Amino acid sequence: MRVAFTGGGTGGHIYPCLAVAELFEDESNRAGAEKNFLYYIGGEGKLEQELCLRKEYIQFLPINAPKLPSRNNSFKENLEWFGIFFKAYKCSVNYLRENKIDVVMGTGGYVAAPVFLACVITKTKFLIHNLDSNFGLVNKLFKIFASRVSLGFPINVNFNDKYRYTGNPVSQDFINIYREAADGAAASRDENHLRVLVTGGSQGSQFVNDSIGILLKDFEDFNQRLALEGKRISIIHITGSKLFDEHVSKYLNADPNKYSNYKVLSYTHEMANISKTVDIAICRAGAMTCAEMAVSLIVPILIPLPWAAHDHQTKNAEALVKAGCGFMIRQDAFSGGENAENGIVRYSPQKEIADLLFDLAKNPEKISAMKKNLYRFARPESSRDIFALIKKL
Repeated sequence: MRVAFTGGGTGGHIYPCLAVAELFEDESNRAGAEKNFLYYIGGEGKLEQELCLRKEYIQFLPINAPKLPSRNNSFKENLEWFGIFFKAYKCSVNYLRENKIDVVMGTGGYVAAPVFLACVITKTKFLIHNLDSNFGLVNKLFKIFASRVSLGFPINVNFNDKYRYTGNPVSQDFINIYREAADGAAASRDENHLRVLVTGGSQGSQFVNDSIGILLKDFEDFNQRLALEGKRISIIHITGSKLFDEHVSKYLNADPNKYSNYKVLSYTHEMANISKTVDIAICRAGAMTCAEMAVSLIVPILIPLPWAAHDHQTKNAEALVKAGCGFMIRQDAFSGGENAENGIVRYSPQKEIADLLFDLAKNPEKISAMKKNLYRFARPESSRDIFALIKKL
């Protein structure tokens, strides 16, 4: 079987494709199995090329796909955009024909647009996997032509043979955490110790980092008060490589070990191992972050990125909150106040984070209840479900 994958711009678009590709490679390695030929059509010099070069079983096929045009573009700019897009489309058509591709799986993003169009013109079957709780623009445009559409979130659509709610594929390391919980092999948690992970994603988040930095002195006070009841809070904070030095200088007086219950890291390749040790996470609400939290059974306090396209991170967070799986704090929210200028004061997400952590530390039964909801919400078989859909095509 010959399968091509597409989608790029962020790791969230790429990793689900690679998770499914790994299953095709595993199938090829089984005794007596027919070999699968795997390809990735993506942006030249982009993250997808870097990640695919680490996978010997995937052949990377580069295109120069332009970002979607702005409504404010001039006629000349739109004409230039069309010229670049047409070349990417023609290149995609050639790749599909030359490599005799049977099926394409795409996760969207601007790099997928010329590939999806090439599928339509060449009548190549393709599956769209939509990561978020609303349809991205490219996926929305092409879903009518797709052979199948798999959904990372339970979007309200007219379900039929074409649409399938699969959840978002995550790496096997995270799935193993879920399996251990299912088998009863997971280590029992100390209900008197609330373990918190803070992360803004691979690049980090200035807002998340500052929110925690402002509260560090309060956390010391919390632990003194909680110690009277035999309880405590500890934090592992991953700042992002580019933001680490600033954070340590600004909030820790250049001493990463200033607070005994606070461990700060710039980056980690051991996120799955860390996820085994924590109870809750303060994080953004990207599709893959939400999927990893769910499968790891970590109760998230989600802070959606306010300027994410079509506010999709807020919708992702709302889906988890509605299912009783976590909390959401709005970075851009406002609330009224009597002493505020013009009757409005800036909402304090830091205060709500502090109140939530203190409440959860004192009431561990709330965490246990949410973990049960996460267990039902998670989709550990997502990769295999999408793999099966592609095989049927």
